[in-house]
Amino acid sequence: MKRIKMNGTFKALGVLLAVAVMACGLVLPQPASAALPAPNFMPGFPMLAGPQIIIMWSPIPGAVKYNVYMNGKKITESIAMQFIAPAPTAGGEYKYQVSAVDAAGAESPLSVESLINIIILEPPGNLAVLPSETRITVRWNTAPGALIYDVFRKVKGEGEFKMVSSVNTTRYDDATPEAGKTYEYAVKSKDSSGKASSFSPSAEAQLLVVEAPAADEKKIPRLLVPTTQVTQIFMEFGGFDMEIFGKEALVTANKLYYFPNITTPATMEDYEEIFPNEDHLRGLAVCDGRVFVIQSRPQRVIKELSLANRTVVNQFPIPAPKPGELVYGEKLDKQKVANPNPYDLVCDLDGNLIISDPDNFRLVRYTADGELIETVGFDPDAELIPEPRWKVDTPKYLKIDKDGEVLISSIFTIEGFDSEGNERIKSTGNLGSNIGQFSSIYGIDLTQKGNLYAADIRASNVQIFRKDEDGNWEFHWSVTNKDKSGNLAIASPSGIAVSEDEKYLFVLEGIAKRIGVFQLLWDQADQRPEKTE
Repeated sequence: MKRIKMNGTFKALGVLLAVAVMACGLVLPQPASAALPAPNFMPGFPMLAGPQIIIMWSPIPGAVKYNVYMNGKKITESIAMQFIAPAPTAGGEYKYQVSAVDAAGAESPLSVESLINIIILEPPGNLAVLPSETRITVRWNTAPGALIYDVFRKVKGEGEFKMVSSVNTTRYDDATPEAGKTYEYAVKSKDSSGKASSFSPSAEAQLLVVEAPAADEKKIPRLLVPTTQVTQIFMEFGGFDMEIFGKEALVTANKLYYFPNITTPATMEDYEEIFPNEDHLRGLAVCDGRVFVIQSRPQRVIKELSLANRTVVNQFPIPAPKPGELVYGEKLDKQKVANPNPYDLVCDLDGNLIISDPDNFRLVRYTADGELIETVGFDPDAELIPEPRWKVDTPKYLKIDKDGEVLISSIFTIEGFDSEGNERIKSTGNLGSNIGQFSSIYGIDLTQKGNLYAADIRASNVQIFRKDEDGNWEFHWSVTNKDKSGNLAIASPSGIAVSEDEKYLFVLEGIAKRIGVFQLLWDQADQRPEKTE
């Protein structure tokens, strides 16, 4: 190959050509540079670290700086592969992206979006205090974003709140109160960075004082119904509710279980899980052959199920309370409304459904086809209590007797209302460990013979009540922990049911994830002695 050497004339022509091109405003083409790729966030970033947002990304060869975007808008430039800034003060979802910029100012595509959710801590809601003879239990609802809760206390009318404990649950048992003093409690939410919310609304309580019985008062003995455990059925989940209709039974234990024949204990083992796509199931009711079940997640709804076709034939939502409704003493425009927390449901004698919502201290009534009839709360300060008068602090479990009386259990009482809901019948139960008292009711059932069964999850017992001649519920028998007579041995009952012939008692033991089946030996039951004057 012959090498051509450029002489001075050609060099001069080249210079003149370049000058002419520039004079005409033209730009000679330059060698193309490769476009910069979009940066990638380092694993775990962006991250919320206390009061700061920290973003880190991998370096891009050829980049001289990086642009940082939030919600599609550029917020800063950085020559390093990181960015630290105060977290946004407003709650919400924030989208972050990064781009690379080369020396010529060319910007790469934006990185993939990464989200940071800023949660503004709210104080816990629905603070409730439950006093006993020796301690005061404080409970509250969870607060989104809270990791721990600081509990504060003061003697009413004295000084300021002082923190007494930090807990990671929604309950605190205060074992240090002094008798005769009234205490106020309040709680703050706290996140992982240590940031705390404002105080919750306060609640007050004092230790219960139990009066000694009069010298001439005869103490009623604890009368027992002996039992024999005949079988145990182990479940995948802890049981919640059980409904018996004829020889068949349904059990909610997160999912729905169907027992086609419960005539004898041996047939109890023949059951099937149905509606496998339906879970998070709670209370259930069978009304004229129609099955209704509460589903608490992902949405709070009532579902009507067809056992014959194994299908969902209808569903309807449970609404949140509306402004202006009465809920536990205040109009809702002055009180934070809790999300619906449907707990149990029952059919009244007209075929309507009644659903309990303890977090909102109310009941909701529907037709069986899902038409909302009413939602009812309770105003303790009003001269006229709204009808029907569901005067129950925290309504949970529901039953309807043959006369249409509505029985509603709270934590340690069972209230009764007539079929119209207008007349409140004397309640039964109070807080305590004696007969006729409860620590925490977790399930009730009413038999055709008129006996009312109530399970106590803390005391691990079942008590039986019967109406007296004045229509008041009176303690009659108890089925207690196993003793020398072979009585019931249960662990934290989370629901109960009694067979129609009242021969078998079914106990849902949620913690143990099983159903205990017990035969009630009525022929060996202790008889109530004659009352003495």
